[in-house]
Amino acid sequence: MTGSQNIINEDPNQSWIVISDTHIGGNTDGSNIPNDNDLCCFLEWVKHLEGKEQRIFVTNEDKRYERTIIPPSKIVLLGDIFDLWDPENSDRSYNIKRGAEPFSLIHETKCDKVYVVGNHDQDLYELADALEKDKSALNLGDYKLEVFRKHYPLNVIKGIRIGEIRYAFLHGHQFDKGQITESVSKNFGIRFDPIDVVQDISNISIVKTVFIEKRPTVLYIISLGFFVLLWNYMQAEPGLWVIPYALLVSYVFLTPAVKIITKLQSYIWNKFLKKKARDKTVEEVIEEGYYNESSDKMDVQVVIFGHTHIAGSSYLDFNNKLKDKSKNKLFVNTGGWVKEKDGRKLNTFAYIDNNGIEVLSWTGKKEEDKYVFENVCTHTADSLKHLNTK
Repeated sequence: MTGSQNIINEDPNQSWIVISDTHIGGNTDGSNIPNDNDLCCFLEWVKHLEGKEQRIFVTNEDKRYERTIIPPSKIVLLGDIFDLWDPENSDRSYNIKRGAEPFSLIHETKCDKVYVVGNHDQDLYELADALEKDKSALNLGDYKLEVFRKHYPLNVIKGIRIGEIRYAFLHGHQFDKGQITESVSKNFGIRFDPIDVVQDISNISIVKTVFIEKRPTVLYIISLGFFVLLWNYMQAEPGLWVIPYALLVSYVFLTPAVKIITKLQSYIWNKFLKKKARDKTVEEVIEEGYYNESSDKMDVQVVIFGHTHIAGSSYLDFNNKLKDKSKNKLFVNTGGWVKEKDGRKLNTFAYIDNNGIEVLSWTGKKEEDKYVFENVCTHTADSLKHLNTK
């Protein structure tokens, strides 16, 4: 990638905005229903921060305070920004359709951007690999978009320094024991995701023509007719006809099977396979062993992740069981931008500047000509200085 693998930023007036789990183009009948309208309103607000500070109100239970937000120096898109794994109507064309407006707003925001690939948008690994191979980034005029496979920076062990604090950014599915394919891929050094392969196949044109709007197409009916005629002919004249026959059988039987699997994959995964990691709080991610302390080599004070859709924060040693106190660090979850019904904070993001990190929830409301946000958690730079780095 471009730039140093161990970037130290000294600009005293910088700020970063981090969002994750927007699931753009996601299945509106699934468990990750995107909240496109609120996302675009938020990105419109971010875009108009250009060149000026803005005062906002922040509510915290029954308290309210004002704070200053400065224009972002960088926007970090922390995984599952697109939902390529379970797109609307099993059609990835919706990712382009739904993504046009939010990405136009991101493009128009005058700062560099970083995209960290998550588990629902893993097909972007190929883009990340191509950029890394060429030591380049996507050119967005005066600014750039860097794409990273699993974490940012590339040398995540040293992290990124903002002010006096070191940060590491990763999507967080690395902490999820239910991500079996992630473990296999890591152990063998290749990407392994058979369910995603089925989704890939279902999005080629010859497959997408079948069962459009749940109705067989004319092509499918004709194929069935040819299948019957060919079967009758082969009974009398077997031979080279077996080749087109095999291809036709594959199309007639496998294509509907692919469509059925893509329709049911989200339900099957959530019902029988997934360990509900998306419903884990930060404390549960740490305490239940989703985070592996023994393999942690990150020399940072703050780890920022998403994936579980529950915004919050917790110190690794919150239960005072950490043997090596020098490994203690703060974990911050950026939450998500999908529609939930269980009372968790929605539309959340992390705001980082030299004063520390704060996770806020976008409400879209204004009072006295100031936008109102809800506080999820706040950690000042002073409160983080006690955390050791190795």
